[in-house]
Amino acid sequence: MPSGWVTFVLTDVEGSTRLLRRTGARWADLLDRHRALLQGAWTRHGGVEVDREGDGCLAAFPDPAAALAACAHAQRSLGGEAWPPGARVRVRMGVHAGLASPRGGGYVALAVHQAARVAAAAHGGQVVVTEQAAPGAAGPAGPGTALLPLGRFRVRDFDAPLRLLQLTAPGLERRFPAVRALPAEGHNLPGPLTGLTGRRRELGALEALLPGTRLLTVVGTGGVGKTRLAVEAGHRVAASWPDGVWLVDLSPVEDAALVPAAVAAAVGVAGVPGVEPQQDLHEHLRAARALLVLDGCEPHRAAVARSVRDLLDACPGVHVLATSREALHLPEERLLRLDPLPLPAPGAPAAEVAASPAVQLFTERARQVRPDLELDAAAGTAGGGAGGGAAVVADLCRRLDGLPLALEIAAARTAVLSPAEVLAGLEHGRHLLRSRDVTRPPRQRTVQDLLDWSVRLLEPDERVALRRVSLFSGPFGLEAAGAAVGDAAADATGSATGGATGGATGGATGRDRSGEEVAELVWSLAEKSLVVPAPGAGGTRYRLLELVRDHARGLLAADGDLEGSARRLGRWYARRLGPARTEGPGWASALTAELDTVRGLVAVLARSDEPLAQELACAVARHHLAVQSLRQGAAEVSRLAQELTAPTPARVGLLTALADLHLRLGAVDPAERTVQRARELRERTGAPAWDDVGVEKTTGEVALRRGDPARAARTARHALTAGPSPRGRARLQNLLGLALVSAGDLDGAGAAFRAELEACALLGDEALLAHAHGNLAELALRTGRWAQAAREQLACLRLALALGQRGMVAYTLNVAGRLAALPGTGADGGADGGADGGAAVAVRLLAAADELLTDSGLALYDGDREVTDRALAAARAVLGAAAHERALREGRALDVARAIAEAEDVLRTAGGVGTGAAGAVGTSAVAAGGV
Repeated sequence: MPSGWVTFVLTDVEGSTRLLRRTGARWADLLDRHRALLQGAWTRHGGVEVDREGDGCLAAFPDPAAALAACAHAQRSLGGEAWPPGARVRVRMGVHAGLASPRGGGYVALAVHQAARVAAAAHGGQVVVTEQAAPGAAGPAGPGTALLPLGRFRVRDFDAPLRLLQLTAPGLERRFPAVRALPAEGHNLPGPLTGLTGRRRELGALEALLPGTRLLTVVGTGGVGKTRLAVEAGHRVAASWPDGVWLVDLSPVEDAALVPAAVAAAVGVAGVPGVEPQQDLHEHLRAARALLVLDGCEPHRAAVARSVRDLLDACPGVHVLATSREALHLPEERLLRLDPLPLPAPGAPAAEVAASPAVQLFTERARQVRPDLELDAAAGTAGGGAGGGAAVVADLCRRLDGLPLALEIAAARTAVLSPAEVLAGLEHGRHLLRSRDVTRPPRQRTVQDLLDWSVRLLEPDERVALRRVSLFSGPFGLEAAGAAVGDAAADATGSATGGATGGATGGATGRDRSGEEVAELVWSLAEKSLVVPAPGAGGTRYRLLELVRDHARGLLAADGDLEGSARRLGRWYARRLGPARTEGPGWASALTAELDTVRGLVAVLARSDEPLAQELACAVARHHLAVQSLRQGAAEVSRLAQELTAPTPARVGLLTALADLHLRLGAVDPAERTVQRARELRERTGAPAWDDVGVEKTTGEVALRRGDPARAARTARHALTAGPSPRGRARLQNLLGLALVSAGDLDGAGAAFRAELEACALLGDEALLAHAHGNLAELALRTGRWAQAAREQLACLRLALALGQRGMVAYTLNVAGRLAALPGTGADGGADGGADGGAAVAVRLLAAADELLTDSGLALYDGDREVTDRALAAARAVLGAAAHERALREGRALDVARAIAEAEDVLRTAGGVGTGAAGAVGTSAVAAGGV
């Protein structure tokens, strides 16, 4: 019997009890035959049968390859056996390896128990293998043998989650249900904060339908609990989807064209520049078995339907669970209609009322804020105290039509009101507040009643706050809330509309609110269940439920304050994140967090303040440039440029930003046409103060792409004579330097780049500073000043890392690689020592730079490509072909963090800079205005 590292195979007949009942006296013969087939496989491949118990078998093997070969042999034998009709024996097998030694004719080892747990996770005909039994085993196990990853799971008797694999081989079944184990990870579903009440039947239906239904849509009115049911179902079936259950919240998506990007982001697709998000998503999920939960499809139903149709066609293992107010109308779609919770019949006794799902939900939520609430038969009057009164609560639930959202909001009111008072509040003014729109479903009209009344219960300042925070299309922080709510200059607009909401607004006029007051207002709205806190790593943010947001925004529009409030908030975003803002650390991430709201404001302001909408659209464009989502950015900014057509200076900036996006993608012709449109418009309107030289800068870069550096230099020099802004001067000096480098005038380029650095230092714009240091490094490298090149590139790298500029990091890797390839830099010995080591480091870094540039959708200029290719050729001459190819493969596989560390070592050595001094180099360079 093997000893030491032993591979165990444990088998079990699936459904053996059912087979025993079906076959009766023949069962013993079937069992013996199955054991003989297994024994033959074990013996043929050098295994030892250790034990038999019931219909199970334990075998031991000296190595995993033999064990897997034996399992494949055994399953083929079992599958080819002529079993009696209706008595096919299907065996599940688990393979695990661990330390063990024989004792008393058997084994006493943890690995044996663990193998049993693995076998229990398998299905009949399936061989499930742990990663401990997998290394090196697939090849020797036989031709065509492979190990198919199933995912990471939590399995009993294992201390930590482990990776399970399935043995595949010719003659073996390949398709099985999900293994019988709980995934360790693989879903992004939020943990439920409360229990799911009254939905047992619907939950069971979802669990039963999902495995065989490619598209299952939960349809129902707003607030009926579609999201909550879908999330609970996702938790229940998570173990059936090896590649995860992923929730995609589509409610913040303002533009239908962004639906594929939202889905891709939710499932963790990083995105490849130049590739559509939908294509990225398909590649990511093509071989996956995953469940996507698409929540809130109704705003962009047609776009969602197209995206889902393409996804189902491209990814056969992906199923979709959607929630929507209406069907997607696809052929594959199956609907589950979610109705409000069942209600007690009028006049029902207290016991029957208490058993009603709608009443259960109301009382459970009410007791969270009022633990002494009792549902008794006696306290049925409107003036009842803590007691709910069965009849009153039943009437209240019926008044709300059993709608879960309405029940939960009403239950929250019992913190300060009795159920009878809540009911009376709903009835008060019903004829005035009830919608007369006969096309609206009755349940939506009752929710309207509830939300109208909930707003009336608020204090005047709370009403103002709720209406104005409805402008946030996504999560928001307290500082942003202060910008939306704190300015009271326009509060009086609501009083002109009359009615309950208008009059209340008038009572809150004439006073600006402090940050502390705004925070208290937001917290108060959260306590009243009108705003939802969303704690995160960066602090608590807040959001409005879609139903509440739509209602509150309608009130804002009815009060005549929608456009004014949007203008104030839009100006705040423009000051904080707009195109006039200097790009520093955290700018891109801050705008990312607010992007949904900025996009929503653009849509509102397009009707009332188009110049401000255009300015915010420019911020969206700069975001795409900063994070290098170039193809998506070009599509979105093209649409915005088509919609925001007012002839303004801001539109000039929008067109030049669009041209820049085209240029980054290598689309020179569209870039040239667009910047020409910007030039013609600027002649009529002038340029925006924050982009006074954008037309010249982009025109010059087009000339560089066309191979005409002389024209680019003339463009820069002419614009410099016009007295540009400090930022404009820095950008023009950058253009002039690039043009002079291309023309071969390195002395002139050096003067231009030093002037660029000086201007950037005065501005404090770290994005421009990074480019300036990088340009000086490139120039120093080309003129043989290698130490200066290394120091400049270190300063560039420090800024690029702070800004998250992947493209600039890629250029740094390129410069470091070229330095490592040069003799006499001090870095040419590399980490490996000697000239060969320097050449290997150079090749790795240059290959890693190319990979990162490709990932970022960027490309080297022709001149940079030529010197890079020469450096690679020189390294190949030193290394030889085989070592050169090996270094290329290593560089392409190098992760970014390791590549950066290797580049830093080269730059510090070549620049004579001590470890940790990169920041000092950059700081001193900025302070001195040059290096």
